[in-house]
Amino acid sequence: MLDSFDMAENKTQPGAASVDDYLAARASGQQAADCRELSRLFEKVTGSAAVMWGPSIVGFGAYTYTYESGRSGTAPLAGYAIRGFKQLADLDLPTLQQLAAGSVAEIRQRYG
Repeated sequence: MLDSFDMAENKTQPGAASVDDYLAARASGQQAADCRELSRLFEKVTGSAAVMWGPSIVGFGAYTYTYESGRSGTAPLAGYAIRGFKQLADLDLPTLQQLAAGSVAEIRQRYG
């Protein structure tokens, strides 16, 4: 018999909220510019447009996973939230793109 944890749905689901509205409400000037650049990078890597997942995650694409327990759910292939990241300029963008592409490729191989 499955317990209530196994039957619970994921709290974070894709929705109809506007990514632009989220960025306008939460991002400072530099954060907004960084988020637009991250969005371009993740759109290129995933081939999917940005969608709000819950109230605070900007997600790109989706995949469905199933644990050995049988619990399954859906998650974005890639995404970000405006929390504490400082500046995108602190990162090497080609390396970030390579890491994101590798992660997306691994997820697609593992989950289809």
